[in-house]
Amino acid sequence: MKLNLRIKSDKKKNMEYWDDMEDECRKLLDTILSDYASTNVSKIDEDTRIDISKSILETIIQKCGEYGIDTDAAFPYVDEDY
Repeated sequence: MKLNLRIKSDKKKNMEYWDDMEDECRKLLDTILSDYASTNVSKIDEDTRIDISKSILETIIQKCGEYGIDTDAAFPYVDEDY
């Protein structure tokens, strides 16, 4: 999903945007585990994979901020109640 103006203002679209980024981090994790891990990682349960995937995304955003990227602008989050 590419960033568009609705993602910055529409709560549902914003949730889809964040879910898509988490899904991409999950794909990255799965690829690294299946293609590069030298031990059997198939024992890693779903909750652990979700936790690691979220940590990947959090680290990306944190590192972007450390290098001067305005993460609020780069990764918009709509904070409103339904």
